[in-house]
Amino acid sequence: MKIWIVATAVLLAGCASTATGNEAGGVVPGNGITMATKAKFDAAQVECAKFSKLARVKKISAWDGTMTYECVARDAASK
Repeated sequence: MKIWIVATAVLLAGCASTATGNEAGGVVPGNGITMATKAKFDAAQVECAKFSKLARVKKISAWDGTMTYECVARDAASK
């Protein structure tokens, strides 16, 4: 049982993706259900932070799990 848990954790850790984009926004590739939405959002936040902006999710594809996001100014993030 413990081996299965460790193997699953290692497998899921390898599924982490990075966001690709620019100052306007971008995409976090999906791999179906293996990467949690929170991890995708965190990857988008890291990418937008390079431009001193925050990520805002535009769409998550039900087909392949790809998340599209936009980078917005910090004061516009609450709107």
